[in-house]
Amino acid sequence: MKIINVAMIGAGSIAKTHSLGFMTMPVHFWEPPAMPVLKTICDVREEAARESVARYGFESYCTDWREAVNRPDIDLVDIITPNEAHAEIAIEAAKAGKMIYCEKPLTLKASDANMMVKAVKEAGVRTAVGFNKRRFPAVIWAKQLVENGFIGKPTYFHGKYFQSMAIDPDFPYHWRFDGFGIIQEAGCHTIDICRYLIGEFDSVSALTRVFITERPRMIGFEIDTTKMRGDKNDMVKINAEDFGTYFVKMKNGATAMFENSNIASGSNDDCAFELYGTRGAIKWCAKRGSELQISSMDDPAGMKGFRTIEMGPEHPYCFWPFAGFGINWSDLKAIEIYDMFDAFVNKKPFSPDFRDAQKIVELAEAIYESAANNGEWVELPD
Repeated sequence: MKIINVAMIGAGSIAKTHSLGFMTMPVHFWEPPAMPVLKTICDVREEAARESVARYGFESYCTDWREAVNRPDIDLVDIITPNEAHAEIAIEAAKAGKMIYCEKPLTLKASDANMMVKAVKEAGVRTAVGFNKRRFPAVIWAKQLVENGFIGKPTYFHGKYFQSMAIDPDFPYHWRFDGFGIIQEAGCHTIDICRYLIGEFDSVSALTRVFITERPRMIGFEIDTTKMRGDKNDMVKINAEDFGTYFVKMKNGATAMFENSNIASGSNDDCAFELYGTRGAIKWCAKRGSELQISSMDDPAGMKGFRTIEMGPEHPYCFWPFAGFGINWSDLKAIEIYDMFDAFVNKKPFSPDFRDAQKIVELAEAIYESAANNGEWVELPD
């Protein structure tokens, strides 16, 4: 069986999810296209990197990502660092001839995304980006329903990503507030789902707000972000949006609306969409991620309306012999890693890759441009 040796760059909270994905992928998908081997994990915080060796089963650790990326025995570089560091690491990995698996968002600037896409194209290396929400079996099935004409011609998409993580004004400033806000941090998931389901973006009109304008600076670099503490004597001005709403015209004539907030009380982590068409509609919420609500104009009189379908053996990627079981974050990563390995090993297409993720970065940049100009419509590049 083919072996893929993995170097993970970053030992923060996402390392837990990625590591579980690599470990459980062969359990869920036997025989896998290739067997992952967790060779090394890298973080500038030596204690975190060392702990990850024992916690997640890596063979070694280091504190210099260049050392990990350029090791001759490494096949795949998994980038889960703060977002502003993605570009430099990915470009170096491409030059070293490595396959690249990068967490979303690809990067924060369209100019950096352009360089990343150019680098991997010149190097001829395969890439994958971790928009894991599209790996929910219910979302994959929604895609199949759209392609099979179940909803007719798509007319309207409504995407929502509300979180509660930052509603406390004492929640400390850290890298997730550094130059970007909720739209790129979480809203990019619903943007990706929209593009996955119904196609490319044409133009956007946006409004963003910053309701909590300063936060205490974080003390320390604890792995578990729920335990971060801030210094109230060292307050940092916040420019990154904690709320955004934006309308998007799609190239196929459909309209999309998105709402994002990380100060939505009681939401916890609430990712959802509704998709309407000329013949039917689909609703989905990640909190009940193994369910899909569907409605069809072909339903008989007296029975029209949404009905709930639970994902089971008849649907994509069912791990169990009957419907009704949920799916968790590490399951999504296992599916994502399986799809990635299958594509890379068997020379199949994979989406989203760097080029797909570049489209999300371009839309985010257009959103901020529109918001800075009182909602003026901004056209997206072809």
